[in-house]
Amino acid sequence: MNLRDLIKTETLPVDGYALALAREPGLAIRAQQLTASRENQPATIAAILFTEDAGSLLYTRLKREAAARLGIGYQVFEFSVTDPIEKVITQVLQLNLDSKITGIILQKPGRGSRSPEEYKAWWQPLVAAIEPAKDVDGLTPTTLAKIKANEWRETGTVLPATCRAVLLILKHYTRILELDIKAKAQLKVVILGRSELLGLPLAAELINRKYQVSLIGKSELNNMIEQKVFLKDFDIVVSATGQRSLITGDWLKPESLVIDVGEPQGDVDFKSVAPVASFVTPVPGGVGPLTVSCLMENSLDLLER
Repeated sequence: MNLRDLIKTETLPVDGYALALAREPGLAIRAQQLTASRENQPATIAAILFTEDAGSLLYTRLKREAAARLGIGYQVFEFSVTDPIEKVITQVLQLNLDSKITGIILQKPGRGSRSPEEYKAWWQPLVAAIEPAKDVDGLTPTTLAKIKANEWRETGTVLPATCRAVLLILKHYTRILELDIKAKAQLKVVILGRSELLGLPLAAELINRKYQVSLIGKSELNNMIEQKVFLKDFDIVVSATGQRSLITGDWLKPESLVIDVGEPQGDVDFKSVAPVASFVTPVPGGVGPLTVSCLMENSLDLLER
């Protein structure tokens, strides 16, 4: 299969900012219609923000600005990462009961001095406290279970915004998602990073859509690097490791598609990858702007289901 033939060449290069901006008029109309149908009560997102994290501060500002443009409410509740977890959970539980709040998001901070195990033990109870019906970022265990079971559409839940952004890029800039089952089975997809934000739900959704998917965590990736296996068997590479410039052109299969979801400066060495790949998203300006747009769309979808 020639992947270059599956690229919608008239729309390249990838521009997440332009695509997100183009979607806003339609989202604004939907938001206005929902507000009118709810006795002038807009969809309203409540965001839990841990103020020590610079990335979270930036994304919270961008999301609040996008919500304001669309007529969606966006309330921010600030905490410190050193606050007792019970204090944060209490706030989440109060938001669950607030009828004016229609979506809740936890802005995930870096783990700082916590070990991976400590961070997981801190983070998971916070996410689990969110009422699934208000899980606007698709991160609760209940939501993830529905995604894995391919039941999220009919049960009133949503895909995580970053996962949805990746699928939107594939749909808009390529014909990949339009292939029949036989053609899909020929494509090999690898997702680097096993997070609930992207890796786990994206792998589950693509498997449910009949793609061949490999989900690779940190230890598996390190073994591949040591053995110099790299990623030459894969047609589509989605990377979210947070390791700057990890992926270089000599890792890749010629004409592969590469989607960089690395934070904050990108997993892909764009200069060496661009001549090899058929398609590569930039950082910034690729997945990030669309993640904000998809979060806004999720907030509307929750009210319409």
